[in-house]
Amino acid sequence: MISSEALQKKIIVKGKPYQINALLGQGSHAIVHKAQTLYYPHEEITIKIARESQGIPKERVENEIWLLKELSHENIPLLLDSGNIDGHLWLAMPVYQKLAISIASKGTIENFYPDEIDSKGYPSKATLIPYKIREKITIAVLNDIVHAIDYIAGTGIVHADISPGNIMETKGSLLHKKYVLTDWGASALIHRYPSKTFGSLHFTAPERLLGEVGIKSDIFSLGVVCFYLLTGTVPYSGETAELYYLSVLERDGISPSAIEKNISSVLDKTLRDMIRHKASDRIETKEVIRRIQKL
Repeated sequence: MISSEALQKKIIVKGKPYQINALLGQGSHAIVHKAQTLYYPHEEITIKIARESQGIPKERVENEIWLLKELSHENIPLLLDSGNIDGHLWLAMPVYQKLAISIASKGTIENFYPDEIDSKGYPSKATLIPYKIREKITIAVLNDIVHAIDYIAGTGIVHADISPGNIMETKGSLLHKKYVLTDWGASALIHRYPSKTFGSLHFTAPERLLGEVGIKSDIFSLGVVCFYLLTGTVPYSGETAELYYLSVLERDGISPSAIEKNISSVLDKTLRDMIRHKASDRIETKEVIRRIQKL
């Protein structure tokens, strides 16, 4: 694992020296820090560093760097630069924020982060979020991320790890935020390691569990994310991996309207058609985009 001493080193991004400072998050394969230019004006960026100098953590960051160099879309992170710290690959991106929903709770405003879920796949504060706010955010997330999926659909690339934790937002008001699909490291690895899911259990498409993958897998995962934002739960149950497999491989899950009665028929049908357990029954990205225009 990369040492704390190595993290104190300055890095050069587009000719400017940056100092790595605040920890933003960490996962099984990478550590994410905020970095700031050493000189005025103190610009901030995000630095993602592979946890290990070899193996899958290195491969994930290496593949993400390669993909982001090739991709150019407003809902996919902009790669500012990349390099190496003591054998650990790093990449630099603009600063994005965790997907968050501001809610009123006991007279104060709190942030609910949809990626903070328990072992059953449920957030603790979802029931406190007014439906109209959830609906607006869900439609905005669906619109932005499905455009990113549609962009890669003709390239043979599959993201393979769409979950609330991998959808970030830009700064701004609710109506002016953009949502960005991050963490592309699993994309190029799924064909090399077909037995690995590389994703969050409750957002993983059924065919992925059988070693198969395609753009319809991303459609399923995005559909479950949006289902989750709307209802605070997931369409396929299962507290353990085994129970989830049995649930998602055998039949279609529940529809959003079974939980949230206020949902529009168009949004309900769109999400239901995105999360069909058979990939062949799911709608295409172009059809999702067409239906969103009616909302």
